[in-house]
Amino acid sequence: MGYYTDAPEDNLLVLTDKQWLNEEEARGVVRAEAFLLDLELPQLVQV
Repeated sequence: MGYYTDAPEDNLLVLTDKQWLNEEEARGVVRAEAFLLDLELPQLVQV
């Protein structure tokens, strides 16, 4: 998924482990997908 950088501005959750970073990123993707699925349809979603 993502990649690990040492830059403090890129690491707002102060994650120090690549696996932990990937898990948090996956949780974010799941939350976004759940949000989209919970939208009342018809709903225009533009990207």
